Formats: sequence, C-alpha cells, structure tokens
Amino acid sequence: MGHFHAAAFSYRPLQKGTIDLKTTVTTLFETETLQGVLHLLTDARIAAGPLQSEFVRGACWIGAVSQVR
Repeated sequence: MGHFHAAAFSYRPLQKGTIDLKTTVTTLFETETLQGVLHLLTDARIAAGPLQSEFVRGACWIGAVSQVR
C-alpha cells in the first residue's frame, strides 16, 4: 500500500540490467531536464481529479521509505 510517483526526464538511454540508484538519479538531475512528476497509481483525490498513469518504460527502484537516505 502506498502513494507512488514517477519523475519524467528528457530522453536519455539507460543501460539494461542492474543500474545504481544514486549514480543514475544524480546524473539525471545534473544533465537532463525534468519534464514532470506523475502518479503511478489511481489518485482519487477530488482536488486533483481522478487521474491514473501507467509506467511503461524506464527504471524503477522500490524500497521502504525508511531505507531511503
């Protein structure tokens, strides 16, 4: 259970397989343009209106918030 978002950046090819979170995210923020932030699950809040996004391609890291530094 959670509330998930994705950051969309300008196009940059990512290597296949395992990639390092810190290195990849640092490089994205330093060299690419943030295009927007999206909800990845249904968001039924009235203020935002009912919205839903679908993660189709890219990199995804999943972990408990208590593990993020």
